[in-house]
Amino acid sequence: MNPLATDLVFQPFGVPVTNTMLTGTLVTIALASVAVVLRLMLSLWPSRAQVVAEQVIEAWQSLAENAGGRRAQRFVPLVGSAFVFILFANWMGALPLKHIRTINPEGNSVELIRSATSDLNLTIAVALMVVVLVEVLEMRSLGLKHYVKGLVIPNPLRWLEIFVRPLSLAVGLFGSVFAGHVLVSTILAIAPLVLFPFLALELFMGLIQAVIFATLALVFLAMATAHGDGGQLADTRTAR
Repeated sequence: MNPLATDLVFQPFGVPVTNTMLTGTLVTIALASVAVVLRLMLSLWPSRAQVVAEQVIEAWQSLAENAGGRRAQRFVPLVGSAFVFILFANWMGALPLKHIRTINPEGNSVELIRSATSDLNLTIAVALMVVVLVEVLEMRSLGLKHYVKGLVIPNPLRWLEIFVRPLSLAVGLFGSVFAGHVLVSTILAIAPLVLFPFLALELFMGLIQAVIFATLALVFLAMATAHGDGGQLADTRTAR
């Protein structure tokens, strides 16, 4: 059995749904619902939850400004959304829910819930979205002529940068989350009574990996807009 492979859990209308796809969908629905509720609860006299949320946003804005100046603050909503999604996608793999099993259409007993970020397909997809946005912003910042010139003129470091960015985002996130998934599953099978310290460790590693992914994405986005007049013009439009 391939430990990297995800497990089929449902197949509605012939569409295969794996346990990582199910987890990612549940996390997305839950976060979207919470966001709508929090938006309706916003007030000039903030509650304790609103104060905490505002402090977290301010911390990310400060990090963004340190990474790439004021222009980088416009990426906080995107990077913050990625951070929250990855964090809870990681944590879903550490909850007791991950040990609920079901019988799939193939007749096998499989985990119903598995950390979405332990699926390399998802981490690659998220990393590619960030990298594509980085390249588009860099093209706008440099101008099409200088951007194409940087690609055409032989420059191994430039092409290495393009390939290393998605690898550093996707493989780094997948590797640690998948390792935690395997560790917890192994400890559960061998010595379930000592599982709690390892669950706490997996929760902590899930937080660290979400922070690392979001911070790298923020740095890449900030660097992409740090060239020439394009970034300055973008800042001027933003200020207006």
